[in-house]
Amino acid sequence: MRHTIFKILFLAMAVGLPFSSATFAQNDSAATEADLIALLQSDAAPADKALACKNLAIHGSANAVPELAKLLPNEQLSSWARIALEAIPDSAADAALRRALLTRAVDLPAALFASAAACSAVAAAAPA
Repeated sequence: MRHTIFKILFLAMAVGLPFSSATFAQNDSAATEADLIALLQSDAAPADKALACKNLAIHGSANAVPELAKLLPNEQLSSWARIALEAIPDSAADAALRRALLTRAVDLPAALFASAAACSAVAAAAPA
C-alpha cells in the first residue's frame, strides 16, 4: 500500500512538473528582469550591479536598456553593462551602444568601440 502511494505521487509529480515549471519560468523571467532593473536603479554595491548586468544578458529585453545605458560611463560597470546590451536582441540596445560611443561624454573603453562595430555589422548583415 505504502509503495503504491509513492508510485502515484511520483507519477503525479512527473506529469505535472514540466507544465508548472514552464509556467513558472515564463513568469519568473519577467519578474527577474524587473527585479534586476530595480537593483540597477538602487544604491546597491557595484558587485551586485555587475551580477544584475550579467543576469540581464540572459533575461534582459528592451526594458532594461535605459538602465544599462546609464552604466556605460561607469568605470567599474561599463564592461558589464556593455556585455548585457550586446546580448539583448533589440535595436534599442544597439542604439544605446552607438549613442554612448557618439556622445563620448566620458572616456569610454576601447571595448565599446568593438561592441558598436559588432552591432553595426550584425545590423548590416540582417535581411531588410
